[in-house]
Amino acid sequence: MDPIQRAVEEIRSLKVQGARNVARRAIRAIRELVSSRPSDMERAVHRAVEQLALARPTEPAMRDALTFVLRSLVEARGQEDPYAYLISRLDAYERELEEMVRRIAEYGARRIPDGGTVITHCHSSELMAVFRRAREEGKEFTVIVTETRPRYQGKITARELVEMGVKVIYVVDSAAYYFMRDVDVYMTGADAITSDGYVVNKIGTALIALAANRFNVPYYVAASTLKFDPVTMAGFSEPIEERDPHEVIDPAEIPGADVRNPAFDATPPELVDGIITEMGIYHPQALAAVMVSEKQVDERLEEAISLIRLLEGKNA
Repeated sequence: MDPIQRAVEEIRSLKVQGARNVARRAIRAIRELVSSRPSDMERAVHRAVEQLALARPTEPAMRDALTFVLRSLVEARGQEDPYAYLISRLDAYERELEEMVRRIAEYGARRIPDGGTVITHCHSSELMAVFRRAREEGKEFTVIVTETRPRYQGKITARELVEMGVKVIYVVDSAAYYFMRDVDVYMTGADAITSDGYVVNKIGTALIALAANRFNVPYYVAASTLKFDPVTMAGFSEPIEERDPHEVIDPAEIPGADVRNPAFDATPPELVDGIITEMGIYHPQALAAVMVSEKQVDERLEEAISLIRLLEGKNA
């Protein structure tokens, strides 16, 4: 299996978990491809970008990585060794990803109360970095981890927390309301953040946010600014991936029923107290203005829209 197809299979099957990890996996796959020095690098990279973009529709972090690849590919045309140039740019992008996580962990750890209880849903590498930083600072805390059906990503979170020396309480998703009265803060990662402040994350996130709101528990999202989806500024909706219903149940067990398996939901901004980014902590509705002023989102918008239209054409 070629490196791109291998990465596509790992992303589709959820072997690679977490939006940042998905973006990093895509970058590494393209690096491996370029390192093999294909005779027509531009054609090979364009095909790789298309295949990877189709692997997970609701992943603006990966789309940002792929638009970066396309921009760097254009820059490589005028270089003495375009292969080496593109590889150096991919390496620099991956280093930037790591620095983003370091800063998110620093800011986010301050929101974890020493001796307190956190509840979380699904698995996020950025949020795990926050927990790890809090432990390194000597904080003792308990994390209530939901199982996160139907793929049980909560097991990954629980195991990593136990390895950190964090006290873990593992519960079924529907127990979140029951335990919320004993919680100090609700924290998750995010797969996407829209221009109007909605947080797109694993299905069930919004329901737990409602429970947190009922008990006045603050909700913080650990997410790099790469999760901000610029195409939503142009009126495009954030695509919500629907996965194989067999992940939920064999439809043959309930003949005549329509089994649905949306992978994500969107939590409205009024239920979110802050987005913990590498630039600081912002209310979700303020993030769009910050992104435009600090990251020049408008300069990347057309590239992002082009990639979305490619996805729409392939899925038609």
